[in-house]
Amino acid sequence: MSNSPPRRIFGRIVAVPSASKQKGRKVTTHWRCAHDVARRFKTEFGTTPADFVERLRLDEARRRLSADDNSVESVGISVGFKSADAFRRAFERRLGVNPSDYRRRFSANDPFEREASDPSRVSLAA
Repeated sequence: MSNSPPRRIFGRIVAVPSASKQKGRKVTTHWRCAHDVARRFKTEFGTTPADFVERLRLDEARRRLSADDNSVESVGISVGFKSADAFRRAFERRLGVNPSDYRRRFSANDPFEREASDPSRVSLAA
């Protein structure tokens, strides 16, 4: 199953997570319906395509928040969220902290305010 349809989709999603804003519309042209895509993807990867994409987006957002000075809104939009509010809600739901507080804790630009903990230890809870 190394080149199964779900694996090909996985490769496309990982390559450009912010480009998958239409939640599978382009993907479903190859199969019968969105339900078939979601079912096969979940069987292959143990999660839904939407959940998988959100986790990828949040991982990239965490990296960007700790590495650069772009606004929280621009980080959220750049990784594929429709609005800053949607980004903030997803970030808080998954990580238990808002993006601004995360940046203050883990920013590489301000070593005096950064916590000693490693940002990769913050878990993307299900």
